[in-house]
Amino acid sequence: MHRGKWHFDDIAIARLEQMRGYNDGNGVPLTQTPATVEEFRAIIDRLQSEVENLNARVTQLESKQRSWFDRVLNG
Repeated sequence: MHRGKWHFDDIAIARLEQMRGYNDGNGVPLTQTPATVEEFRAIIDRLQSEVENLNARVTQLESKQRSWFDRVLNG
């Protein structure tokens, strides 16, 4: 780091290039992309389901938070 900014040398850049596309965060190498429309649809369906579950969880947590605030403020 120099003056609060990252600077990469050739070795660091080479290592980053090796790591690029290695993993999408879910343990699946990005080089194994779906080959068919059906595979893409399956992934999209799974992700949409995950988003719906997360939205439901957020709504549930917000409701609990509002309930807690009501109890604290209104005794």
